Amino acid sequence: MKHSAISKKTITIPFGGKLKMPTQVLESVSFKNSEMMIDILHVQSETHLSVSIPNFDGDILRAKLIIQHPPTDETLNVVIPWNRKTFQFTGKHHILPTSGVVTIGTRRYNFSAEENFAVLDYGRGVWPREALWNWGMASQRVRGRRIGLNLGGKWTDGTGMTENAIFVDGKMTKIHEDLLFDYKSEDYMQRWKVKTKFSHQVSLTFSPFFERVAYTNAKLVKSEVHQLFGYYDGSILLDNGETLVIQQMLGCIEEHRAKW
Repeated sequence: MKHSAISKKTITIPFGGKLKMPTQVLESVSFKNSEMMIDILHVQSETHLSVSIPNFDGDILRAKLIIQHPPTDETLNVVIPWNRKTFQFTGKHHILPTSGVVTIGTRRYNFSAEENFAVLDYGRGVWPREALWNWGMASQRVRGRRIGLNLGGKWTDGTGMTENAIFVDGKMTKIHEDLLFDYKSEDYMQRWKVKTKFSHQVSLTFSPFFERVAYTNAKLVKSEVHQLFGYYDGSILLDNGETLVIQQMLGCIEEHRAKW
């Protein structure tokens, strides 16, 4: 299978500028400057996402997507305590049916809610001065079922909390053990292994086909991300006793080092 290069557009906003982040997970927010416009409008059980970028690798990018939030779907919401006064909250909403259109120059991409899914990654709180984490995820329809993976590590280790879960048709199985991420930081394109620390509940491999590297160096704030796109294979034990077999599931995995 041939995979084309993945393009991106990144903007650094000093001290957040005039951007006001919402205090609720499902809340509207918008941002606009000369380089990019993003409008996220939450109406009832839908998110209407509009994006406009005048210069996206030399082309105009426009996106209009409708993201559904099925009311019976379970979501992952975790508070990680650093001490008695500070914390980090993260919310992960997987397998959200998504429809709409994205145009890049003369190219047009249509998305149907039956086969395309979005993931909402929300975070609020206070990070330590230095942070290191792994995050792996995938959301797609597999053999007729909507499957979502959320795999996290390093930043939650030792806190007694995890952000690990699998979703099957909206039903979540929470994975309470820490996950071990085994990979080579000198060559992120080598195969990764992800497994639960003490049991066999999670046993996965991840085979990358593309690496996205992003650096930010704004003196006080620094960030280095190695994000890999590829395929998950392996097995996960669900709450109902079923062993879910994962085969060639498209997703991503990353290592992120940050100074805030």
